[in-house]
Amino acid sequence: MRKIVKYVLVLLLGIMMLTPVKVEAASLSLSASRSSVEVGDTVTFTVSASNGAGRIDLSGAVNDSVFLDNSSQSFSVTATQAGTLTVTASGVLADYDTEADQSFSRSVSVKVNSPSSGGGGSSSGSSGNNGSTSNEETTPEETPEEETPKSTDNTLSSLSVDKGTLSPAFSSDVTDYTVDLTNSETEITISATANDSKASVSGTGLQPLKIGANSFAVDVTSESGSRRSYIVNVNVSETPTVFLEKDGNQMGILNNLESVDIPKGFTETKVTINGQEVTALVNEEGIVTLLYMQNANGEKQFFIYDPNSSDYSIYNPIALCGLDLAVIDIPVDMQAKEGMTYGQVEVDGQTFYGWKFDDTGMENYTLLYLMDGSGTAHYYMHDSVLDNLQIYDNLAPLTAQKLNDMSYDLKVYTYCTYGFGAAAGILLLLMLFFAFKKKRHLAVAGTGMTTEPVKMAKPKKTKKKNKEDDQDQIVMPEEKDTQVDPDLFDEVNKSVSDPEVPADSHVEEDFFSAIPNDAVAFIDPLEPKPKKKTPEVKADVKEEEDEWIDHKMVESVLSDLLDGKQDKKRQ
Repeated sequence: MRKIVKYVLVLLLGIMMLTPVKVEAASLSLSASRSSVEVGDTVTFTVSASNGAGRIDLSGAVNDSVFLDNSSQSFSVTATQAGTLTVTASGVLADYDTEADQSFSRSVSVKVNSPSSGGGGSSSGSSGNNGSTSNEETTPEETPEEETPKSTDNTLSSLSVDKGTLSPAFSSDVTDYTVDLTNSETEITISATANDSKASVSGTGLQPLKIGANSFAVDVTSESGSRRSYIVNVNVSETPTVFLEKDGNQMGILNNLESVDIPKGFTETKVTINGQEVTALVNEEGIVTLLYMQNANGEKQFFIYDPNSSDYSIYNPIALCGLDLAVIDIPVDMQAKEGMTYGQVEVDGQTFYGWKFDDTGMENYTLLYLMDGSGTAHYYMHDSVLDNLQIYDNLAPLTAQKLNDMSYDLKVYTYCTYGFGAAAGILLLLMLFFAFKKKRHLAVAGTGMTTEPVKMAKPKKTKKKNKEDDQDQIVMPEEKDTQVDPDLFDEVNKSVSDPEVPADSHVEEDFFSAIPNDAVAFIDPLEPKPKKKTPEVKADVKEEEDEWIDHKMVESVLSDLLDGKQDKKRQ
């Protein structure tokens, strides 16, 4: 049973996944209430937007512009002459689902017929003809349409201003105009007349002005309710009242910066010039002050202003090779440079004043004098091949050979840097290795154990030439607090020096067995040392000290002693 339920659920899920999902795209439709009418009849055109929003322009029998937001709007048109009534709707709708803009254009036509000559006679004589039912049915349908037509005309027949001139010249089909005035004008009067006496007009009359851009809308609403807006843009330019003069040129300071693109990194502030407060810009570091000024020809531009000297120089913000810089004036005393020619140069599609190298081997390089975002001026070297820009404050004459030498030095420096880095890395690894090894050895020494197992070798017998060689010292480890009985030492010495002692004596074996494997001591076999307790060795002692003294050496010394004893006995 559970398997059946599971299969059914899987089947239902599969059906749900395969069920198509209906996605509606934005659409525009245009329709007419009738396909044909007679002169004097009224037909209604309806434009609709579905699943989208946008402005639609209507032309032809209906001249209007509407904004549709998933909605529709209707327009009534009365046929005045035989022919065809055609309405075209076009515009762009933003799709609700995809948010993409789609362009549409729709058109519909209605045929207009001349009025029938018998239609009027039959209507007037309908009271005497009871059998004419068709005339009785037609009259009530056509009469309301003729009595309720509404005008859709929402155009202007005239538009004017009392100051300045409209640009372009007025036309009922043009809806945007511009008027340029000076700041001496503080107000303007706009006049307009509707083309249809039944339409209403708003937005006219006396309007206040401010320095900068001013926008006014004149709205025309037709009898049917459709509206059209005529826009009048009045630009009021500022007349400077504070001036700066340099080299015989007078520059006027402008305070209105509303329509001006403020350079990146600058904020608006106020400075006092010639006793008057004017608008200026200052950068984040507070180093550079900019003034927006215009010359006698009305050309406007930013200039760097020095409050201390009241001097100014050009400032033109640019983006060059990914850097935010500014073109500034180059003083005359800086223009002449050895091995270079000053003049207009083209860099990255822009023209500046700069230097080209006289050396033909450096034809790809250009020297510029620009200001960075912090307000510091630098010389910049541009490479047209790599299309990069680098600061070049070394003003010594530069040739192609020197440039190659600089490139070589840079490569050598780079390789040396890499080499030192690699050597430092290897040295660090070696230090870590030996530090780890030392730590491990100290840890083993602290336990009293050796890091490697020690195998006891059998004593080797060697012959000694002199008796004095028998008095070699016995060397044993000092790490252990181990003492050998002095009496045992006496017996060993006696067995070595006295020929009467049998060779198979076990005195030496007893002595050797009394020495622990890890014991170390310095013992004189001829003169037994008194018992002396050696201090306990801690784990942090030198791990390599007396490391050469091991059990093999002790065995070798004992073997020499035994061989010497046997030689004496044979003698």
